[in-house]
Amino acid sequence: MEAAILALVSQEQQARFIPYVQRYEFEALLFSLPEQAVNWLQGSAVTLANMQEAVRRCRSSELVNDSSQTSPSHRMKSLFAVYDKKLLGPDIVELAGLAAIRSECPRFDGWLSRLESLFD
Repeated sequence: MEAAILALVSQEQQARFIPYVQRYEFEALLFSLPEQAVNWLQGSAVTLANMQEAVRRCRSSELVNDSSQTSPSHRMKSLFAVYDKKLLGPDIVELAGLAAIRSECPRFDGWLSRLESLFD
């Protein structure tokens, strides 16, 4: 999909355009740091185990998305009644730190690395 998006941009602009499509939802990134999500949202050991099992089954936090009913946002809402993407999602990311997310999400890390290389 990213290659198709890039192809829509003129040849001259392609060198300055780095497309990135988040494979699923923002919440997929939260599954890369389940301990912080559980701590921040006051979950339990069972909640933590459920998040870890979802990542294990899907082989990566970036792939946690079995169906529209088990998308990352649906999983977060079913695990944490208080979860609100806009209010609490950024807090969890800040608590964990970008380095932790990048270490668990190679596609996301690759995109950020490409952007950072522009300033080297």
